[in-house]
Amino acid sequence: TRYEKRSLYVMYDVTSALKSGKNAIGIILGNGWYNSAAKDAWDFDKAPWRNTPRLIFQMHIEYTDGSTEVIKSDESWKTSTGPIVFDGIRNGETYDARLDKQGWDTADYNDSDWQTAKITNGPATKLESQKTLINKVIEVRTPINVTEPKPGVFVFDIGQNISGRVKLSVSGPAGTVITIKYDERIHEDGSLNQQNASLVYSLGFQTDKYILKGNGVETWEPKFVYHGFQYIQVEGFPGKPGVENIKASVIHTAFESSGTFECSNDLINKIQQATRWAYLGNFATGYPTDCPHREKNGWTGDAHIGAETGIYNFNPQSNYTKWIYDFEDVMADNGDLTGIVPSGGWGYGVGPAWDSAYILIPWYMYLYNGDKRILADHYEGFKRLVDFQVNRSEDHIVNYGLGDWCPPEGGADGYKTPNSLTSTAYHYTDVKILSEIAHIIGKSDDEKKYLELAEEIKNAFNNKFYNSETGTYTGEEQV
Repeated sequence: TRYEKRSLYVMYDVTSALKSGKNAIGIILGNGWYNSAAKDAWDFDKAPWRNTPRLIFQMHIEYTDGSTEVIKSDESWKTSTGPIVFDGIRNGETYDARLDKQGWDTADYNDSDWQTAKITNGPATKLESQKTLINKVIEVRTPINVTEPKPGVFVFDIGQNISGRVKLSVSGPAGTVITIKYDERIHEDGSLNQQNASLVYSLGFQTDKYILKGNGVETWEPKFVYHGFQYIQVEGFPGKPGVENIKASVIHTAFESSGTFECSNDLINKIQQATRWAYLGNFATGYPTDCPHREKNGWTGDAHIGAETGIYNFNPQSNYTKWIYDFEDVMADNGDLTGIVPSGGWGYGVGPAWDSAYILIPWYMYLYNGDKRILADHYEGFKRLVDFQVNRSEDHIVNYGLGDWCPPEGGADGYKTPNSLTSTAYHYTDVKILSEIAHIIGKSDDEKKYLELAEEIKNAFNNKFYNSETGTYTGEEQV
């Protein structure tokens, strides 16, 4: 979330974890998106909310005699550092097993050398219950092979791209440092190609480290990171690892399938399967991302392009509902939106082709699920966005934004399609949908206003871009 505006808490039923007699509560805090220290292209290290991890906790107990008690985090709690000596959402996690505090989360542990917890301010003006589906380890995969492209460098192939992390099993001398790197490509010599690291400037990229305590077989899996990868490169392993030493935990939001597709054409079936995997791999943070490795950002244009695919195949509605509130939190006073949501302030001015996600995804949720509430809840925000587009237009033509990003020919520096064509087309779409939303929620004056505006934009668009002799639009676009 944009933490200085909205933070979410999670509720658990812990009844089964309690036992007769003494009990203890043990909590590990990670950095996540709240404290992203790495310098990157999107300035998350400069986010206005960034601070050290902090906790708010309440346990509500109802006893069999009907009495109740609330246990909460306060100055009576104790804190200490532990074996997780570093974690960064894009960087990785470092675990020094020599720093393990055995039994630290049990009632008999001696915490006399721990510090007293300090009362501190929370980050947000709003503290709300997290209503999204959670992220889970969905399955554990065994590599299909392991190679040694260089002495002491071992590369494991999972067989396909996934979002997730490693489960390590190892034994060796105390202090041995095992480095685990992840990515989706390898060089010609078989070693890992981390070209995706280009936009993360410090503290490493998709790299976990485990330091052995030297006590028999040790097993470990990171807690606060996930990576996008097919290949895992392991260095520093004592001896020669096999597929029994490295497993891959597949992690994504725990969506249920809402539909399936199969036909007699095997290629189409494979495309469908790849599409489902790509969608799930980009939902490992609870909101839709552009990729699970290089960025992990909630790029809005990418998200609305894939939203109908997601709704056809899965049940992402609760996660989309949460994400649309993130749009509300990043919207500027003038109605502009960032291209990535959530954002710490980077990415305004990307244009209607991206900003339209704010209207399109709620519209799809209505079309496919009959969800009128999300339309009503964000109606004023929709109007602010459309009014911002109107203010940026000239004679109903909108000429700003990223435009036709990465077209089939030309790439980022070789556009064939003018920004004004794509931006105006999405502007028209937003206005047309807004008029229909106004009709659905009973805003008859707005319905008429935006319907007339949509017709004016359509006429201006065709007058400027359509060539009736060739039957194409400017930039050689099809009719």
